[in-house]
Amino acid sequence: MVPATKEHAHLLVGDLSEESQRSLCLFGPRSSLEALLGSLDVSSCAYAAFVADELLFIWGVREMGGGVAMGWFITSTAVARHRKAFWRATKEIVRILHDRYRLLTNVIHPENLQTLRWAKGMGFMVHPPENRHGVVFRRAEMVRPSRV
Repeated sequence: MVPATKEHAHLLVGDLSEESQRSLCLFGPRSSLEALLGSLDVSSCAYAAFVADELLFIWGVREMGGGVAMGWFITSTAVARHRKAFWRATKEIVRILHDRYRLLTNVIHPENLQTLRWAKGMGFMVHPPENRHGVVFRRAEMVRPSRV
């Protein structure tokens, strides 16, 4: 993994997975590139993950304050070819973020069935669909267990 750049965003937008295209639509009437660049701009850190020379995904985290963070990732079509690498990498990312933040949260497009399965498999609680201002999504949250 390397720190994500605008060049990585341009590269990824040319090869977005179908689910990531839907996810970026949740940001409103902006292009996929504008939405991804906006996510990079508000993130305290963002990284690009590769398998060999293929860009697999870009992920980042937006700190919301009070130990809460909005973690996100946008995937390329390469995820379908490298599912195990994606699972291992994101599992480690979630573990690291969970160590830093008491609550991880984000929203998932309700038609993104693979993303919903991924979130549940990682241990996120996925809530029923919500509709806010005509945008339907499912909130996903993971609370860090209390430390003894």
